[in-house]
Amino acid sequence: MITKEQKEEIHRRMKGAGVKKMGEVFNLINAVNQGHADEGDVWALVDDLIDQQVKARKSPLTMQPKPAPYVIKGEKIIANNAVEDMNFVMSNPFVMGGALMPDAHRVAPNAMPVGGVVVTHPDWIYPSFVGADISCSLLLTTFTNESVDEHWDKAMIDQFAYLLRQYTYFGRAMNPHQGQFNQSGLLDVVPQMQSPIGKMVLKSALGSAPTDFATSGDGNHFVEFGYVDNGKTRQLAILSHFGSRYVGAVIAKEYEKYALEQWDCPKGTYDAPINVNTPEGADYVALMNWAGMFAEQSHRQVHKNLMYAMYDRGYRKLEEQTQVYSRHNFAWLTSDGWVHRKGATPTPAGELAIIPATMGDRTQVVLGLGNPESYGSASHGAGRVYSRGQALQQFKGDTAQYVLANYGVTLIGGGADEHPLAYKKIADVMKHQADCVKPVAEFVPKVVRMADPRFGYGKR
Repeated sequence: MITKEQKEEIHRRMKGAGVKKMGEVFNLINAVNQGHADEGDVWALVDDLIDQQVKARKSPLTMQPKPAPYVIKGEKIIANNAVEDMNFVMSNPFVMGGALMPDAHRVAPNAMPVGGVVVTHPDWIYPSFVGADISCSLLLTTFTNESVDEHWDKAMIDQFAYLLRQYTYFGRAMNPHQGQFNQSGLLDVVPQMQSPIGKMVLKSALGSAPTDFATSGDGNHFVEFGYVDNGKTRQLAILSHFGSRYVGAVIAKEYEKYALEQWDCPKGTYDAPINVNTPEGADYVALMNWAGMFAEQSHRQVHKNLMYAMYDRGYRKLEEQTQVYSRHNFAWLTSDGWVHRKGATPTPAGELAIIPATMGDRTQVVLGLGNPESYGSASHGAGRVYSRGQALQQFKGDTAQYVLANYGVTLIGGGADEHPLAYKKIADVMKHQADCVKPVAEFVPKVVRMADPRFGYGKR
């Protein structure tokens, strides 16, 4: 027989443990009092429900009392709000070190700024520190046997503009040649998923991969024709900048949400870690790496498509080439831990990397110095002075006309949000990371293709 006092004790214990559904217990109590069950079953059920509630209870996401140590490169040219955001980010649990590069600028209050490098414990990775455009990257192809003059005539400009219009796909445009994805080899290295979320995300990513393959996003993504100037020669070149498209976006969206759900987070929290030793964490790492391969193969296919078209139009010296590939928005497991670079470029000692500027300024081809202070990192570009919204308010004229008049560059697409004056000067950025990289050449843009503006103003 369960007495009134015992019922009150059971109610008090379960409420104190946070158990909300008590109907099963009280149904069992009625069965006991009617002689259809044993009293011990009630106490066993109470203990089991309380134990389940304790196990299901989320751990609080407890910030460190002060930011982990990190170096700032070029603090004079970084807005205070980006530094404030980095201080908050560096206070997250399992963060051990980092760096802020001179192109740094705010994304959102208390969120990882562009130009951030964050190192976490080897067991923990932050999907939000990698970001939505997983493995956003650059590929430079230089045709070492195809010299060009500094000044391009109208016929040459028109020819390369035609190629960019016909053989590159931007924004929501889909690659009409889905067979290119099937022939890329990416289906042969699709990772096996261990968790339900991993299987769901992989299915979604594979659904869009064939038409997203070898296409570019909007915003600051581009494909350009120009030349590489090393101080001695000027060689024809192609430069592209984009990431893993929807493949990376769906991985980021679902895993950032999943990570937050695993913790008792303060309201407004952007960032939460995943343990890589769990099935879900291992799946995220595998998917991130596959998105990285997807982005790289997409770049190489874009360049192949343009090279085939160039060959058909009389360029016969394309087989002698050098390629440099640079990746950001990614996480690398190193002896220091997980090195997350969001808008920062890995620059190991002795390796070449690409640091782009604006649609008019010269992109820097650099040799990495492997500076341990920045965990072997440098900026991934010039960095914004004006946000996209601010640039739209600030720059009202025709961006293409401005770029042509001031830089001699032909722009297809693009808009005021990507106006060259919305960015820092690449020379200022470079001087603040002279101990991270050594410039060895420059890519000079001549014809630039970007997505049509996405903000509703006049399209080209």
